[in-house]
Formats: sequence, C-alpha cells, structure tokens
Amino acid sequence: MTNLANDLSPLIKEGGKYDFDKYVALTGLKKSELKEITGLTELRSDRPLSQDNRNKLRSLTKILTYLIYEFQGNEEAVSHWIHSPRSQWFGDSPLDLMQRKDFETVENYLKRHCEPDMNMIKG
Repeated sequence: MTNLANDLSPLIKEGGKYDFDKYVALTGLKKSELKEITGLTELRSDRPLSQDNRNKLRSLTKILTYLIYEFQGNEEAVSHWIHSPRSQWFGDSPLDLMQRKDFETVENYLKRHCEPDMNMIKG
C-alpha cells in the first residue's frame, strides 16, 4: 500500500510539470478519462501546469490516496470504486462527479468514510 501512495506524490514534478503516463498507470483511469477530469494531455506533460490544472491534480491525488488506503493498495478495487455508480449520488459514479469537476463531493465522502493516515494526504 505505501509504495502506491508514495508513487502518487511525485506525479507533479518540479516546475509544475507532470507525468501523464505514470498517472494513467497508477490510477487505473483511461487516458481519455484523465484528460476529461483534469484537462491535461500527454502531449503537454513537458509544459508547466496552470494553477487550475495543478489544483485538479492535487484533488485527484487526495482522492486516490484515500482510496489506496481504503483498499490497501489494490489498484483494481480503486479503479472499480471510481467507475461504479453510487446510490448516494443518484447513480452517478465518482468518475462522473470528477468529470463535472466536483472533486469536493467525492473528497468529502471519502473523508467521512475512510480513516487514512493524515500524513499521507497533503496539499
């Protein structure tokens, strides 16, 4: 579990650049899903992030850290949870909410239902 959580921390590189392919590999998201959630593409990964994109990546990283803790590093379980419809959101999945830029609802839900080591979640 800790290795996966530690792998998330350097995804936003020095100078505000990011590793798109590594993010895709670690999150279980498709490239198109990551692009829709964050507005980022692999073609721009060598350019500095805008503040808005940086905030989206930080929110997504917090959500993933909660899920990695909750599912003890099981990447398949994390991906399944992100993609599965939830009754508390009227059949929307966490991915649906994040695609509408509603990271806060997902993050608040996880804060109430998971108890990760708060040292894992920074930002």
